[in-house]
Amino acid sequence: MLETRGKASDFGDFLERTVGHFGYLLGTRGQRMTQAMIDSRLKSSSYKKYWATIKKYAPQWLKNNPDKSKDGQDAWIVLDCQGWCDAFWNGVDIGVPLPSSPKYSDTSTYTQFALVEKEGLQHGTIDTLPKNCPYPIAVYRTGHVTFYHKGKLYQSKGTAYGTIVSTTIDSNLTGWYLIPYLDYEGWTTESDGEDMLKIGDKGDGVQLWQQALMSWNSSALPKFKDDSDYGKETSEWTATFKTSVGLGSDGTTVDALTFGKMAQFFENKVSSLQTELDNVPGNIATLTAERDSAIENEKEKTGELSTLSSIIFKYKPE
Repeated sequence: MLETRGKASDFGDFLERTVGHFGYLLGTRGQRMTQAMIDSRLKSSSYKKYWATIKKYAPQWLKNNPDKSKDGQDAWIVLDCQGWCDAFWNGVDIGVPLPSSPKYSDTSTYTQFALVEKEGLQHGTIDTLPKNCPYPIAVYRTGHVTFYHKGKLYQSKGTAYGTIVSTTIDSNLTGWYLIPYLDYEGWTTESDGEDMLKIGDKGDGVQLWQQALMSWNSSALPKFKDDSDYGKETSEWTATFKTSVGLGSDGTTVDALTFGKMAQFFENKVSSLQTELDNVPGNIATLTAERDSAIENEKEKTGELSTLSSIIFKYKPE
């Protein structure tokens, strides 16, 4: 089983935060650009087919660093397509280049896909891309990888472009895979099954979901509360919840993954309440009036505990 080098959700945040802040040079993964790096590639036969492009465009990454105010450097941090992932694993960030002794060794698009096949990680052809995955997915063609995340395509495109984002999937991309070494927090393509609730639904299931939202945020559903009708207000607050846990901003549906995130919130809250209950002091028969008041408060919390537990057991996915 592969080690975990980071959460897929954190990699998504990393892509969103750093796009446009990194330049591009073949064979890099977060180094600070230098003339020596350019010269070495122009002397290496391994890069011969790219010499013209490197000579023409690579010097642009030696100046006009957008983060000079932060790191005091004229030159950009540069990385190639797979290097964006390597940079994340090794702690590279805006104004923070690759350490002199990186924790993880260099990888390539070829070794990554070979690892996907070896480990049996989920992958498929481009026409089966699971676009509603809340985390980044690698989208590739031979020799090049990009990252699809929340309807956008992030890529370190080439020496002329650096890191960019677009809403169009390039026609030459042929397949996708879940990225090795990232924790997808239990998500698989099977997580995209039929929605458990959707806008327009009515009934007990909707009411329990509404109660869950109100327990999660006391300001939720101020107008209609738990009226058992999945309408506009419920959709808006579902979107707020899903956004807060990294599941996108579509509030029109609630799937198993969304219920799982809500169950996780409840589990944490129940654990906190139970700790408070366990710490109620003394023998009730000998408590002072102040302690009697404290016990009454804890009894109210016990009732809340019961309500939360019923929601957990009803909706927590298998």
